[in-house]
Order: sequence, then C-alpha cells, then structure tokens
Amino acid sequence: MNKIEWKDGAVCYANGGQWFIDGKIEHKEYPLHCKPDLGRFDYINIIAGLDFQLNEIREGDFIQASELDTEQKYNDVVESLKLHGVTGGLVEDKYSYQNLVGMLSENKLIVIHETENKARGQKEICAGFVNSADYLCKRKMFCEQIIAIGKLKRMVLDKLAKDADDATDKFVNSLVPTYVDVSHHEVVSKFKSYNEAVSEVATSKPSKRNKSKQAYDILKSLDYEYDLVKQKWFKKVYIND
Repeated sequence: MNKIEWKDGAVCYANGGQWFIDGKIEHKEYPLHCKPDLGRFDYINIIAGLDFQLNEIREGDFIQASELDTEQKYNDVVESLKLHGVTGGLVEDKYSYQNLVGMLSENKLIVIHETENKARGQKEICAGFVNSADYLCKRKMFCEQIIAIGKLKRMVLDKLAKDADDATDKFVNSLVPTYVDVSHHEVVSKFKSYNEAVSEVATSKPSKRNKSKQAYDILKSLDYEYDLVKQKWFKKVYIND
C-alpha cells in the first residue's frame, strides 16, 4: 500500500479516505467519520475494508499531558501505547494516574522516543515528559485519537490471532491426515512418529483456543513458522555453511 500522508487527528485509512474519531455522545455507536463525508462506521466494520490501514503510533508522536485529565483516559492511552511497543516511561507498572497526576496537570508534553535502558543494557521505546516541543516532537496527537487507534490495534491483533488459529487447524489437518475409529473412539495417524501428539489434540475436548494452541505447539516443534502477512505456515529450511 502507498505511504499515506496522515492528516491531523486521523485514526485510519479505509474505503478510499482517512477516518477520524468523533467523541460526541450522539455518535457513540458509529464514532468514525470521514472527510469529505463518506458516512459513519463503527470499529468492527472499518477494519473489514480491503484497503484498511491503521495510523500507527510511532517515534516522534506527542500529546499534551493535560489531555489525560481522568484516570480512564490515562489508562486507555497507556494501553494503546503498550500495543504499539512502548515499554518505558509513562507505561511502566511503577507509574499510575495517581502518582503522575501532578505532572499531567502541568503544561508538559508526553513524547514517544527511543532511549537507552541502562539497567537492561538495550534501547527501548519510551513515553517521557518534556517541558516544551523540542527536536523529539514531530507529530502532534490527541487523546481521543490515540485511544481510538489503540482500540483498532487490539481488534487487528485479535483478528490476526484468530486467522492464525484457523490456519493452524487447517494446516495440521492437511499435514497429518487422521481418521476416527468410531467403535474404539481412537484417532489413528498415518504418520506413526506424530501419533501421540496428534491424538492428544484430536481426542481431547478443550476450547477451540486451547486446541489451536496445542496444534501451534506441534507445528513449532516440527520447525514450521507462521507468516502473518501471507497467513500461511511454511517449513523452515536450513542452509549448511
């Protein structure tokens, strides 16, 4: 997909246009709207578009700290940042709305930037306070915008997880064909070396999620990897030196 020049406040791109969040109570059911007007959408239907693209939170994004004026807004923004790989600063477990409320009420900015974690000896993405816009601040974001992006991010990740589960089940069934002996209630594998593992998956009656996890673990043990882009399993190939 072509690189998008995101407009101020944009949450995502879909159906040929950029979509924005409308927090008015009368639009709660369909909170996303497009400029020029392409109607209104809810979160579930907007991600179904073939051209859907999320306005991902990235380094250089910043927000006015005073926008996080309630604990709910604070928690929702923190959750959104975590989903985008932010691990340092504001999102750390040692911080909370209660012990940061003083700084949040001041005229400070919260900016996403890379920093050195000396304790771990590695770099990490951090959400830190700055007194004013500086070289780190590249793109102004808004509280409702970040929260909406986080909601869509969670839905996209859940959809990918479900697609991976379905693909895992389908691939296991094609990779290791089995048949059921109804009289003995046993599952017999045509591949003797996989018999015990496959039988455990096929004869047990856990939830679909747990069953998919079992199948996933089997495939990983057999050197298979799941491609999130192509949504297919593939066999690892090792090249000798």
